[in-house]
Amino acid sequence: MADKNNFYEELDDFIFGRLEAAKEKKFREALEADSELAKAVSLRKDLHDGMKEGGRRTLKKELGGIYKELYEPQKEAKVKKMIPWRQLLLVASMVLFGLFAWWFWPQATQSLDPILAEHYQPFNLVLAQRGKPADKEINQAAQLYHSKNYKAAIPILENALKDSANEDLHAQLRLALAIARFENGDTEKAFQPLHQIIESNDLFLSDQARWYLSLFHLQLDQNESAIPYLEFLANKNGADKNAEAKGILKQLK
Repeated sequence: MADKNNFYEELDDFIFGRLEAAKEKKFREALEADSELAKAVSLRKDLHDGMKEGGRRTLKKELGGIYKELYEPQKEAKVKKMIPWRQLLLVASMVLFGLFAWWFWPQATQSLDPILAEHYQPFNLVLAQRGKPADKEINQAAQLYHSKNYKAAIPILENALKDSANEDLHAQLRLALAIARFENGDTEKAFQPLHQIIESNDLFLSDQARWYLSLFHLQLDQNESAIPYLEFLANKNGADKNAEAKGILKQLK
């Protein structure tokens, strides 16, 4: 399993369906063999559900309930049960993480459509510009984007797109902006930069823009709007996500 620094990120990738098929299979096998890992996944799901549905007070109450259930001794018990130190450390860190997240997390992760959860991966922003390196502002946006601080990245990406000097990077920045808006819970605003990529007929990213448009429409339960983009990719030999588009179309029809 992942080392300590990546542990929570891997839990989130599993919960939200972002793991590759082979990694997901390996993770599920580990879940069956490791009860503490299964408990960690369950607690992590509770944490996300609390942030999404209940607000800060509800989360604190739920985390408090978890703490009480695990640590308060039973009144009827004659002998106090010892808690395994790994479990103690895990749940304590989850409680602290949950309280910290309410103050510093930019957003609560939205619940994904089942098809989206299976196929969605954020665009890998790799800055490539002819003739000169990306400027400081764009590098800052890229760092925030890669660290998943999408809320902070959005205004910097928007500002960078206003600068004609960044024209070589506009398609990449627009795709990153669309993902950042989606991840920040504003799917409707994610459409605009994707349409702009298609309208510019970008040689490298137009197919990617259609792919994300189809997924975002599925997230909004707009299957009919998603189908034309999926059909375009399915009917274009060599298109990015050609096979995936065909598979989703079979699920929808």
